[in-house]
Amino acid sequence: MDAFAGFEVLTRQSHPKTDGEVLLVDAENLPAKQKHIYPWTKGLGVNTTVIPGLSDEDYVELEDSMTS
Repeated sequence: MDAFAGFEVLTRQSHPKTDGEVLLVDAENLPAKQKHIYPWTKGLGVNTTVIPGLSDEDYVELEDSMTS
């Protein structure tokens, strides 16, 4: 389930020293992200932290829309 309508995992990094993993994803909305992590959080009890971000293009578009 690394890709479905409205969601795609772009890259995955494993961090053995901290026993963690980072996923960079492209998601249309929060429910799409939740659909991906639900089996891990509910089924296996994995804790997650979601940090929203913007691509460079999205950030420039947002800035342009705020100043025009």
